[in-house]
Amino acid sequence: LLWTLTDNLFPEVGIRKKVYGAFHWGRKQAVLELHRRHDDDEPIPDPDEFTQIWINETLKYTPSVPMQLLTKLFHTLIEAGVVIPLIIVYEDGPPPPNWVLVRQTIGEDYVPPPPPLSFASSSITPPSGGNNAWQQWKDGKDGKDGKWGKG
Repeated sequence: LLWTLTDNLFPEVGIRKKVYGAFHWGRKQAVLELHRRHDDDEPIPDPDEFTQIWINETLKYTPSVPMQLLTKLFHTLIEAGVVIPLIIVYEDGPPPPNWVLVRQTIGEDYVPPPPPLSFASSSITPPSGGNNAWQQWKDGKDGKDGKWGKG
């Protein structure tokens, strides 16, 4: 279901894969926390806490995408009943549709992280001279007489 949803919401392959990976990672971390607490005889997370862990861990690795799409994806997965483990749902019941906790956890002021730098499309160019520039400096032919800084 996650792949189908990300495929429909994010047409760009690179973004789709990153969103899928972030959502998968976030849920995995929430489940690991559930198991850790169970193994340590601590109370397991309730639906609110499990969902908050999942969302917060997901957002750490989510690429720059609009909050509305993230919210829609979180709501759809939660309402499909495939995210929150049955042991938690059995104890506390399923969360309500359009659960306000999702938007609160993402945050009204959510600002997606900036896209990663891409030197392929930037105006940054490597220094001229390439390896030859080093040889010119070493031989004193660059006007600096083999010294750093101004010659």
